[in-house]
Amino acid sequence: MIGRMQVEVYTYPSWGDIVQVETWCSALSKHSLTCSSSLTDANTGHKIMRVDSEFVMINEKTRRLSKIPEEIKARGDPYVRDYLDPLLPVDKHDKLRKIHKLDEHKADYILGGIKPLWFDLDPNQHVNNVKYISWILEGTPESVRENYELAGITLEYRRECGRESVLQSLSSASNEAPHEFHHLLRLENGNEVARARTSWRRFNKPISTQ
Repeated sequence: MIGRMQVEVYTYPSWGDIVQVETWCSALSKHSLTCSSSLTDANTGHKIMRVDSEFVMINEKTRRLSKIPEEIKARGDPYVRDYLDPLLPVDKHDKLRKIHKLDEHKADYILGGIKPLWFDLDPNQHVNNVKYISWILEGTPESVRENYELAGITLEYRRECGRESVLQSLSSASNEAPHEFHHLLRLENGNEVARARTSWRRFNKPISTQ
């Protein structure tokens, strides 16, 4: 399952654009496998997005994290590669920066009463991890959603939730950087489901690769 995800959005495609997607294994350790994807405008060569997803193994019975078996790790090691586009500034420190749990008493905005719908569930009857992102973004103040576009999101998944879950989405402006928010997605009983950090910008300037 996905334990952590980071998305960097350089520009947004338009209707009718052809998007080229490349995916590869960028890291493999005893605890996780990281898959990265690069999205590019096939006609212009402009970089659209980079996504790094860290997958972890869990025990089906205990629902706790498990180590990746050595034999599987050995088979995967030859396929690990990574590259950074020199035309795109990548802050490695930001990828490793810890997401602190948002204190509910410091939240600027709280959206409550969130209930999963039938089509939010995967075949295991758990909420699809992508749905968590939409709930987190909906928990951002409306003034931000109306005047800014999402430039990046780092997300850590903490707990599964199902059809009967009722959730709250909390957000607060960050003191670390302008146009940055910290987020907490939790069950109404207080159990943490996910935490995230988002960055926003007023407009998008495509990054040329020519």
